[in-house]
Amino acid sequence: MGSPRVLISYSHDSEHHRESVLQFAQQLRAWGIDAALDRFNPVPTEGWPRWMMAQVREADFVVLVCTRNYRGRFEGSFESGEGKGVAFEGLLAIQHLYEAHAINTKFIPVSFTGAEEDAIPLVLRPYVRYVLPDQFEALYRHLTGQPEVVAAPLGPRRVLPPRMSGTTGAARAPAGAAPSPTRQALEPAPVRSDGGRDIELTPIDALYRLLLSLFSSSEQFRQWVARGPEGMELAASLPVDAASTATAIFHGLEVLHRRGYLDDAFFARLAAEFTRRRDDVERVAAAWCAVAQGPAGLGMIATRNPPTSRSHDQ
Repeated sequence: MGSPRVLISYSHDSEHHRESVLQFAQQLRAWGIDAALDRFNPVPTEGWPRWMMAQVREADFVVLVCTRNYRGRFEGSFESGEGKGVAFEGLLAIQHLYEAHAINTKFIPVSFTGAEEDAIPLVLRPYVRYVLPDQFEALYRHLTGQPEVVAAPLGPRRVLPPRMSGTTGAARAPAGAAPSPTRQALEPAPVRSDGGRDIELTPIDALYRLLLSLFSSSEQFRQWVARGPEGMELAASLPVDAASTATAIFHGLEVLHRRGYLDDAFFARLAAEFTRRRDDVERVAAAWCAVAQGPAGLGMIATRNPPTSRSHDQ
């Protein structure tokens, strides 16, 4: 924004008041504001009414120095022959606000310290006002478009883990999620729960239970997968007709394993998005990767039966 043009409107209440307004205008000009004041052009060739109309029209802002006398003249309650200039400028301001449907981007009421509480004209009271000299810097920021406080850049949206109903501490898998005898179980690896007890879970069981605690629905799990590598193509390969969230996540885990996505990047993404469960993710990742790199390999997840006795969706 370049140097804003500002018209200062005021009433000639006293010589002291006129001098205060003059000093205010000179300070604005010293700080790079193109302030216009009647005393800077005491003999306008076009006459005062047209001068005032042109100044209001061309100004970026009109600063109105309010006193009780100014308000009376602005609102028309003045004695005959007094305050005609303020009355005319008040009429222009009211008409501008009327045509703008009360959206005010131009008129700024100010007052000097010690002015009466009712000095601000009624039509200007809904808008921001400043008391001089204490709030001169705030007014200057307003005129020059330099806010004191700016919003921080918008960061990425965080994905938070759902709160599982009926559980405390570590998330619980549905009943029936124990390893099936039809599948060769992986070597058990201790995974420490939030409750402080060591429980013996195979890495596949630990990973399954972790995912079940992070995603409250199969659709939420599908959307998370869709935001990762291969995006929608990978998500489209996940089962859509599962009877429960538990079953959907179980078979989704099978798909991810078969296609080679259960790697370091997978766990790093989980830890980054579910920061409150980072410790759980890292413990499961360590157990999983230790077995995955062993000579026996991971085996086939597909031979395991999904939980059937109790649905996670219940």
